[in-house]
Amino acid sequence: MDKTYTSLQKKFNNDFELSQKINKTFKELMTMIFKEKRIYQETFCEKTDLSPMTFSRLKNGEIPKMKTLIAFCISFEIGIQTVLILLNAMGHSFIMGDRVHYAYSYLITNYSGTSIYECNRILEALGIEEKYLLKENSR
Repeated sequence: MDKTYTSLQKKFNNDFELSQKINKTFKELMTMIFKEKRIYQETFCEKTDLSPMTFSRLKNGEIPKMKTLIAFCISFEIGIQTVLILLNAMGHSFIMGDRVHYAYSYLITNYSGTSIYECNRILEALGIEEKYLLKENSR
């Protein structure tokens, strides 16, 4: 193999190895958050208005619906930058031209720690359809 390609391959492999160390999967990220914030089922269900099954799924790193993740992040005061990292790990992102996505990011930025009940009242006031409210709806 040409010396140029050997050097290129070495740099690529080093960069890829570093990327693997700093880019975590959704499951790895959720495991860290649950551990750091000491989140237990009872507190989770009380704060998020989500079910014990949803707690188990999230704790095990299953990919949730966006509104489930948003309810979790608002309830446990997960900052917008971390939310963006979580969405990316899920293979999603906020689409700022989407009214619902914009409302979710608005809630995270301005109403972190607010009850899900109150967040839903805010979403309703913003004209968001009921199906996008942050209440339990399976996963």
